[in-house]
Amino acid sequence: VGPIYLSYQFNFNVNLSAEIQVSYSVNWFKSYDRYANYYNPNNQNLKTKGVYQGMYGALRINYIAIKKAKIQPYAGFGLGFLQSRAKYDFAEPIYNGYQLTGNHNIVERDWKKLIVVPELKGGANVIIKNGWGFYAEVGLGETVLQLGLVKCIGKNIP
Repeated sequence: VGPIYLSYQFNFNVNLSAEIQVSYSVNWFKSYDRYANYYNPNNQNLKTKGVYQGMYGALRINYIAIKKAKIQPYAGFGLGFLQSRAKYDFAEPIYNGYQLTGNHNIVERDWKKLIVVPELKGGANVIIKNGWGFYAEVGLGETVLQLGLVKCIGKNIP
Protein backbone atom coordinates (compact mmCIF):
# COMPACT_ATOMS: atom_id res chain seq x y z
CA VAL A 1 0.00 0.00 0.00
CA GLY A 2 2.84 2.36 0.74
CA PRO A 3 5.60 3.22 3.17
CA ILE A 4 3.36 5.77 4.91
CA TYR A 5 0.23 4.08 6.24
CA LEU A 6 -2.17 5.26 8.94
CA SER A 7 -5.26 3.46 10.17
CA TYR A 8 -7.83 4.27 12.84
CA GLN A 9 -10.41 1.80 14.19
CA PHE A 10 -13.42 2.80 16.25
CA ASN A 11 -15.05 -0.02 18.22
CA PHE A 12 -18.85 0.00 18.30
CA ASN A 13 -18.88 -2.92 20.71
CA VAL A 14 -16.65 -5.83 21.73
CA ASN A 15 -16.76 -7.48 18.30
CA LEU A 16 -17.51 -4.77 15.71
CA SER A 17 -15.35 -1.86 14.56
CA ALA A 18 -15.23 0.68 11.75
CA GLU A 19 -11.87 1.49 10.18
CA ILE A 20 -10.56 4.31 8.05
CA GLN A 21 -7.09 4.07 6.52
CA VAL A 22 -4.88 6.28 4.37
CA SER A 23 -1.55 5.50 2.72
CA TYR A 24 0.86 7.20 0.35
CA SER A 25 3.74 5.95 -1.75
CA VAL A 26 6.20 7.37 -4.29
CA ASN A 27 8.39 5.29 -6.60
CA TRP A 28 11.10 6.70 -8.85
CA PHE A 29 12.29 4.43 -11.64
CA LYS A 30 14.82 4.26 -14.45
CA SER A 31 14.93 1.66 -17.18
CA TYR A 32 16.51 0.96 -20.54
CA ASP A 33 14.81 -0.13 -23.74
CA ARG A 34 15.68 -3.84 -24.03
CA TYR A 35 15.40 -3.66 -27.82
CA ALA A 36 17.86 -0.77 -28.01
CA ASN A 37 20.54 -2.67 -29.94
CA TYR A 38 18.12 -3.96 -32.60
CA TYR A 39 15.87 -0.93 -33.10
CA ASN A 40 18.44 1.72 -32.28
CA PRO A 41 21.33 1.41 -34.75
CA ASN A 42 22.38 5.03 -34.07
CA ASN A 43 22.97 4.23 -30.34
CA GLN A 44 20.66 6.99 -29.18
CA ASN A 45 20.23 7.07 -25.37
CA LEU A 46 16.86 5.39 -24.68
CA LYS A 47 16.99 5.50 -20.91
CA THR A 48 13.54 6.24 -19.55
CA LYS A 49 12.83 7.67 -16.14
CA GLY A 50 9.75 8.60 -14.22
CA VAL A 51 7.82 8.80 -10.99
CA TYR A 52 4.71 6.99 -9.76
CA GLN A 53 2.63 8.38 -6.89
CA GLY A 54 -0.23 6.59 -5.21
CA MET A 55 -2.67 7.77 -2.54
CA TYR A 56 -4.92 5.07 -1.13
CA GLY A 57 -7.83 5.39 1.27
CA ALA A 58 -10.28 2.77 2.51
CA LEU A 59 -13.37 2.46 4.65
CA ARG A 60 -13.93 -0.91 6.27
CA ILE A 61 -16.09 -2.74 8.81
CA ASN A 62 -14.27 -5.36 10.91
CA TYR A 63 -15.54 -8.28 12.93
CA ILE A 64 -13.15 -8.99 15.83
CA ALA A 65 -13.41 -12.61 16.96
CA ILE A 66 -11.75 -12.16 20.37
CA LYS A 67 -11.42 -8.62 21.74
CA LYS A 68 -9.89 -8.84 25.23
CA ALA A 69 -7.11 -11.32 24.51
CA LYS A 70 -3.45 -10.88 23.55
CA ILE A 71 -4.19 -12.28 20.07
CA GLN A 72 -7.17 -10.69 18.33
CA PRO A 73 -8.16 -12.30 15.00
CA TYR A 74 -10.42 -10.20 12.76
CA ALA A 75 -12.05 -10.15 9.33
CA GLY A 76 -13.18 -7.07 7.44
CA PHE A 77 -14.81 -5.86 4.25
CA GLY A 78 -15.22 -2.43 2.67
CA LEU A 79 -14.20 -0.19 -0.22
CA GLY A 80 -10.81 1.25 -1.15
CA PHE A 81 -10.07 4.25 -3.36
CA LEU A 82 -6.76 4.49 -5.25
CA GLN A 83 -5.73 7.81 -6.80
CA SER A 84 -2.57 7.24 -8.84
CA ARG A 85 -0.41 9.33 -11.11
CA ALA A 86 2.53 8.43 -13.29
CA LYS A 87 4.82 10.84 -15.08
CA TYR A 88 7.52 9.30 -17.24
CA ASP A 89 9.66 9.65 -20.36
CA PHE A 90 8.88 7.40 -23.30
CA ALA A 91 11.17 6.62 -26.25
CA GLU A 92 8.96 7.01 -29.32
CA PRO A 93 10.51 5.67 -32.56
CA ILE A 94 10.74 8.01 -35.55
CA TYR A 95 9.48 6.62 -38.86
CA ASN A 96 10.22 7.71 -42.42
CA GLY A 97 7.01 6.58 -44.08
CA TYR A 98 6.68 3.01 -42.77
CA GLN A 99 10.44 2.55 -42.22
CA LEU A 100 12.16 2.96 -38.83
CA THR A 101 14.89 5.61 -38.99
CA GLY A 102 16.76 4.31 -35.94
CA ASN A 103 16.20 7.54 -34.02
CA HIS A 104 13.75 8.21 -31.21
CA ASN A 105 11.96 11.18 -29.70
CA ILE A 106 11.85 11.23 -25.94
CA VAL A 107 8.26 12.14 -25.09
CA GLU A 108 7.00 12.96 -21.60
CA ARG A 109 3.79 11.13 -20.67
CA ASP A 110 1.52 11.92 -17.74
CA TRP A 111 -1.60 10.05 -16.62
CA LYS A 112 -3.92 10.06 -13.62
CA LYS A 113 -6.44 7.46 -12.58
CA LEU A 114 -8.93 6.91 -9.76
CA ILE A 115 -10.19 3.39 -9.16
CA VAL A 116 -12.50 1.85 -6.58
CA VAL A 117 -11.31 -1.45 -5.12
CA PRO A 118 -13.42 -3.85 -3.02
CA GLU A 119 -11.64 -4.81 0.20
CA LEU A 120 -11.77 -8.19 1.93
CA LYS A 121 -9.19 -8.83 4.65
CA GLY A 122 -8.37 -11.19 7.47
CA GLY A 123 -5.71 -10.70 10.09
CA ALA A 124 -4.73 -10.61 13.71
CA ASN A 125 -3.47 -8.09 16.23
CA VAL A 126 -0.87 -9.48 18.63
CA ILE A 127 -0.71 -7.25 21.70
CA ILE A 128 2.57 -7.55 23.62
CA LYS A 129 2.42 -4.95 26.43
CA ASN A 130 0.48 -1.78 27.33
CA GLY A 131 -1.50 -1.85 24.09
CA TRP A 132 1.61 -2.06 21.89
CA GLY A 133 2.02 -4.93 19.47
CA PHE A 134 1.99 -5.81 15.80
CA TYR A 135 -0.51 -6.94 13.21
CA ALA A 136 -0.54 -9.10 10.10
CA GLU A 137 -3.16 -9.03 7.35
CA VAL A 138 -3.88 -10.93 4.18
CA GLY A 139 -6.55 -9.83 1.78
CA LEU A 140 -8.15 -9.33 -1.57
CA GLY A 141 -8.08 -5.81 -2.92
CA GLU A 142 -5.16 -3.46 -3.24
CA THR A 143 -3.07 -5.17 -0.54
CA VAL A 144 -2.33 -8.89 -0.42
CA LEU A 145 -0.01 -9.01 2.62
CA GLN A 146 0.64 -6.33 5.20
CA LEU A 147 2.64 -6.25 8.46
CA GLY A 148 3.07 -3.43 10.94
CA LEU A 149 2.96 -2.01 14.46
CA VAL A 150 -0.24 -1.37 16.41
CA LYS A 151 -1.05 0.78 19.44
CA CYS A 152 -4.40 0.31 21.20
CA ILE A 153 -5.82 3.34 23.03
CA GLY A 154 -8.78 3.21 25.39
CA LYS A 155 -10.27 1.11 28.17
CA ASN A 156 -9.62 -2.59 28.79
CA ILE A 157 -6.24 -2.66 27.02
CA PRO A 158 -4.50 -6.05 27.52
